[in-house]
Amino acid sequence: MPTTQTEFKDFERQYAAIRAANRDDRRKADGLLTPKLLKEHIDSGKDLVLAYGRKGLTVSYTPAELKQFVEAQRKAKGHHKANVAGVALMQLENSSSRPDHANAANIRAATLYKVNGNLLYFRVTASGETPKAPSHYLVRIRLEEWHDMLTETGPYLMRAKRACVGRLSIDCGCGRHQYWYRYLATIGGFAVGPPLEKDFPKIRNPKLTGCCCKHILKTLKVLKGGGIHLLLAKELERQAGTKGYMVSQGRRFLKGAELETAKRLRGSEKADPDALAAFQAFNKARDAFAKKISEKDMQKKINEMMQGMKVRNAENRALKAALNAEKARAAKQAAADQRMALVQRIKDALQLADTFGLDRNKALKTFAEKTGVAPKDIEAIINAEGL
Repeated sequence: MPTTQTEFKDFERQYAAIRAANRDDRRKADGLLTPKLLKEHIDSGKDLVLAYGRKGLTVSYTPAELKQFVEAQRKAKGHHKANVAGVALMQLENSSSRPDHANAANIRAATLYKVNGNLLYFRVTASGETPKAPSHYLVRIRLEEWHDMLTETGPYLMRAKRACVGRLSIDCGCGRHQYWYRYLATIGGFAVGPPLEKDFPKIRNPKLTGCCCKHILKTLKVLKGGGIHLLLAKELERQAGTKGYMVSQGRRFLKGAELETAKRLRGSEKADPDALAAFQAFNKARDAFAKKISEKDMQKKINEMMQGMKVRNAENRALKAALNAEKARAAKQAAADQRMALVQRIKDALQLADTFGLDRNKALKTFAEKTGVAPKDIEAIINAEGL
């Protein structure tokens, strides 16, 4: 069946209703750790007691724990935030957790369907593990280097690819992004708003680890593929030839043939030299205020490196001798990673069940049927993890 604009316009209308309901729920939310509360209780040295859900439960934090939250925030800002907007694609992937990468493999498609200047709209399939969850999620990616590429004079394909793997800002409508990562993206300077998040994720992600949900990771794979570079090269050329300012390009739904192409794109898993170059440029911009190494200091470093090479050669020989042991450890780690991914999927299923008011046992039964995991194994994980 041919893909049409109507299909995606209907999706946008449905998702607008979901986002409106989400905004209403947020305004009624209890127990949020706002920046004001965080400051007041650190300053006063008093424990903070907040509501935990809407069933009369509470959760308490000491001033020492609140200070740990602030330290996690400081580290996250230093890790992600450059002096320019967005984060390089490779940085987003490298900062994301193993479970999210594992779960991204279960996402079937991320389809570009609309362009608004440098902002791309993707319809991304849900994993289908949770009843009553949306069948698709809206992912928005802003190409922060798009306008720079628009004014260049090189081949459009090369420029489009550079924009896709360069600095990006992100947003997804799923609960994982909302409760774990939107705050991190906001303070790190790589969030597409609205909405932006100011309240600390005290329950879901107090250490501010990870970066991207599985839907965004799937979309990043599509952004690395040659097919979307061809599509966006034509869009770059179109915008370069239009009249008016950059901000007046307007929203444009992809047309029939473009949508058919976009729907077939599955992306790339490969490491890309252009993505690496963009990552290195991002790090260079982030460290722009670091002191430059003088010529004399650089020569000293070279001499030290030459001496160090002899030591590293000996170390390499020892590492080769230990290869078999390392392979065994890697196999053990792979098994641990698979279990971690399953634990996260169970957590997500329970969270969605709680969010949508579903019966916990029924949600777990459905999860077991869809994943093929034995109910007794699921219960064992729940008991072991205290879920």
